[in-house]
Amino acid sequence: MFGWLRKNTPKKISPEQMSEEMTRIMNTYIALLKAHPHHVLEASWLPADKKRMIEIFKILWLGANVQDLKEMREVTEDYWCGLSLFQLGVGGVPISFDISKDNPTVKEWYERKERVEKWLKLATAEREKYESDIEHFAKSESGRA
Repeated sequence: MFGWLRKNTPKKISPEQMSEEMTRIMNTYIALLKAHPHHVLEASWLPADKKRMIEIFKILWLGANVQDLKEMREVTEDYWCGLSLFQLGVGGVPISFDISKDNPTVKEWYERKERVEKWLKLATAEREKYESDIEHFAKSESGRA
């Protein structure tokens, strides 16, 4: 009769399990960024949805060691903004926006310009939103200290 209630109750996990899950998610995320620098990637490749990733970044930002506080927070903010490189609809092949060995000439880049620009506009707008969100988050947390 009240089965629907149990389905909506969040699953409780231990702090150790949460830490292991966050570590797994972050390791996978960092590996994706390192494997595909200067690319826009399919959002479904993320190890967790963007909302969950942001929750993890907030936890990492708050939990930064006092000794390494500024550096850890800057790294966390960079990873947070890196979410903008993951967009729904990119597909199974990451899109390079860099002139590199995969895209060696300016001519080739211009041939792909329309496709690249679409994703860069989305990624740039999302990055600006994340930068604003981080600023608001940092201000709200500094007021609590």
